[in-house]
Formats: sequence, C-alpha cells, structure tokens
Amino acid sequence: MDIEKLKAIREKLGLTQQEVAEGIGLRRVALSFVEGGHIRMRDEELNAYAAFLSRKLEEIKQIQIPQEVTREDSGYANSAVNS
Repeated sequence: MDIEKLKAIREKLGLTQQEVAEGIGLRRVALSFVEGGHIRMRDEELNAYAAFLSRKLEEIKQIQIPQEVTREDSGYANSAVNS
C-alpha cells in the first residue's frame, strides 16, 4: 500500500495525525513513523485508516495524487468521530 496516498488524502482533508491516529486506534507517534516510512502498517491498520477516510483500500490504491479531495467528499464531515 502506498502510505503516501493515505497521507496526501489526510492532508487534503485537513486532518491532523492526531485525529486519524485516535480514529484508528494508534498513537500519533506511531502514525508519524508510518507516514515517515520508518515502520509499516498491518493490513487491518491500513483498512482502518482507509475506512476512517471513508474510502475502501482498493479505491485508495487507484487514486492518483494529487486529486481534489474535500472533507465533504470523504464523509468525514458526517462521521461520529467529528461530533
């Protein structure tokens, strides 16, 4: 999985590492290490990350970055995490 795509989507959505980490059950420092390429995510963590961004992992694999993504497009604006 191309973690750069997940990071790019997170940034385009205006989400912090802290928000995503809390949403997928990781510590922010762990997510930072993942996004920095220092450690790899397990498949279930990748799926959780994609789901948090309201995407399927297969969909993310096909995304070409840069792509216009907004909070409204992701469904994040309507998620329980945002309330």
